[in-house]
Amino acid sequence: MLTNSAKRERLIRKIDALQAQLSLNDIQQLIFQVVSSGKNVFITGSAGCGKSYLSETIKKSIPNLVVLGPTGMSALNVGGQTIHSFFSFHTGYIDPIDFIKKIKKEKLQLLKKVKYILIDEISMVRADVFDNIDVVLRKLNKSKKPFGGCQIILVGDFCQLEPIVKTYEERKALQERYGKNVYAFNADAWLTGKFVCLSLISSERTSDSYYIKSLRNIRMGHEIERSLNTINQITNKNPPPPGTLRLCTTNAQVNKYNGDGLDSVAGFTRVYTAVVKGNINPKDCIAEKELELKVGSRVMAIANKTGSYVNGDLGEVIELGQNYVRVRLDRGGDVKVTEHVWKQLKYTVGKSEETDEEVVKPKEDGSLKQIPLKLAYAITIHKSQGQTLDKAILDLTQGTFGCGQAYVGLSRMTKADGLYLAAPLDETLVLYNEEAVNFSKQIGYEMLEMIPILKEKYNLESIREKLAKDIRDAEEELSNIAIEHPKERKALGIHFIKEAVRRTEIGLQVGLIKYTQMLKANNIIPEVSFKNGNITNITFIHDDITYKWKEVVSDETFVEYLERNEVDTEDYPEDFINKVNSFSNAIKQEEEDKKQRRESLLKKFLGGGL
Repeated sequence: MLTNSAKRERLIRKIDALQAQLSLNDIQQLIFQVVSSGKNVFITGSAGCGKSYLSETIKKSIPNLVVLGPTGMSALNVGGQTIHSFFSFHTGYIDPIDFIKKIKKEKLQLLKKVKYILIDEISMVRADVFDNIDVVLRKLNKSKKPFGGCQIILVGDFCQLEPIVKTYEERKALQERYGKNVYAFNADAWLTGKFVCLSLISSERTSDSYYIKSLRNIRMGHEIERSLNTINQITNKNPPPPGTLRLCTTNAQVNKYNGDGLDSVAGFTRVYTAVVKGNINPKDCIAEKELELKVGSRVMAIANKTGSYVNGDLGEVIELGQNYVRVRLDRGGDVKVTEHVWKQLKYTVGKSEETDEEVVKPKEDGSLKQIPLKLAYAITIHKSQGQTLDKAILDLTQGTFGCGQAYVGLSRMTKADGLYLAAPLDETLVLYNEEAVNFSKQIGYEMLEMIPILKEKYNLESIREKLAKDIRDAEEELSNIAIEHPKERKALGIHFIKEAVRRTEIGLQVGLIKYTQMLKANNIIPEVSFKNGNITNITFIHDDITYKWKEVVSDETFVEYLERNEVDTEDYPEDFINKVNSFSNAIKQEEEDKKQRRESLLKKFLGGGL
């Protein structure tokens, strides 16, 4: 039987998943409904279209989902395990029959329990690996169904990254079996798996129509010369501001620019050494094992912290603490960046807390703790994937050597005005695989035809109404669960207020009055402190417990938070107007009293009384 604490955790996870589903746009919601139907699905789309957010929502919503990536870095980024590690695959070819004979008992038990698998960056998965996944799952489950009856969810863009073939022998063997290309869609398992291919056809990242059209053309290998000419013309021709991030194709370039950038800053260098535990390869992590920084150096955030900074935020170091760094963000505001932990997960078999049934569960296999910052004078295009930048210098002067590399670099920017070119672009820099492009084009065309059919099948209004009701019901159920221990009450309250503050941040755009009203609607009472008529701090009262600002929001002060969100600090909440007025009146009265005392002293002096 579940304890109250376990029930609360389950409900909190459920509410989080439902809220994520409710926030999906129309196309994301339709795709999510197809995924929920149990079909094998491939989700694709251009850079910035919302693939990552949809993936996160799927991960939150499907219990016991196994999340895999083709490389160590991709697995860390998606919070999963590598394909080769999970299936105990070796590099090169594997005979599935021999593999099953050699498999360890624990791994055999694990693979038999798998029901749902999500593979990210599917474009990097070779056809032979994909076929091996299918064969192994079929044989272990003694099933003729594709992938042994497991639901497979694939996410990626075949126009960006391509499979890695390390040796001539591998390439020769692969080509003999699959032909020229070795993408996952070339595998036998792609056809037998009957994947429903769905495309997120709109871009969430960019807001410049000419730029968007040119990017789409480059991604699809269409009118490349014309599109590059357009980009060459509409990009920013002014000298880039000092410290502008440079996107490069090679590590050698990045190391040179970052080294030169750090050397150009006066002062001492502080080195932050990562703490590595367990089974994790530091090379797979985006964080530096040895992070060298100076006050004044340019940095980029490589993790998210609610209410403080996001992955891709750029800024300048203003303070180097023992285990933190304070950064002045380019978008405004100072933030305290503390250590972040990257976890390497490993899937095992464990008992479900709700049913006692044996299920696949993730556990930590290793971790790396480091300040989530990188020097931001330069970064490779490959490592910039998934990030949105306001401005950058695209440096392709060393050429490109991978399909989609130019496109990935160009699509990091939100608009052409934020793009500075180290040199004009020409057609030789745009490499693409014709079969991958044609495959992606076909999915896009089919998606346009499928949207009205899906909208007829899935009533989005009804779906969202039900989600909103389910959230209310779950929140009511959560509020009715007794909390035995004060520490548990406070921990739950902190989570609740954090989520409420995050959801109501939009209220700051219309001032503090609206903000406090929205918080009160969530049964959170904000108390604002004043000094000499100015806001100095805020605390929150929920369920008769008082929470400090920094416990639930961020490391910055409340005033810094207001300034970063461009809130007029004179827009006091209505509840506190009288308090503010009393401060103001007291100050005015004090000034009046001082004036009268001075006048009295002057009269006494002139009258000879002193």
